[in-house]
Amino acid sequence: MNKVKEFISDFKANHKDSLEDVFSYGYCYWFAFILESRFEGKIYYNPVVNHFATRIGNHLYDITGEISRQGFEDWEQFQKRDYLHTQRIIRDCILKEIYTKE
Repeated sequence: MNKVKEFISDFKANHKDSLEDVFSYGYCYWFAFILESRFEGKIYYNPVVNHFATRIGNHLYDITGEISRQGFEDWEQFQKRDYLHTQRIIRDCILKEIYTKE
């Protein structure tokens, strides 16, 4: 087992189902951030399914382990390409700010 898969397995050892739910639906950016920091990876984003993952080497990982790279793109590049979508993702998915109509 590679180091990334071992880390993911250890991370969710005693709470697999609940941690997979948390980091798959609502906090996937933060798990991608953990992997990026721990393994010097790069955060990727899939705008179709609204999901973050981390590229480490030639592989893509999220809380479930290694996943398909299909539909994912470099988060930094996405931010440059689609400013308004990026701002909504940061507000709603990353910072979890409550939207209020002013």
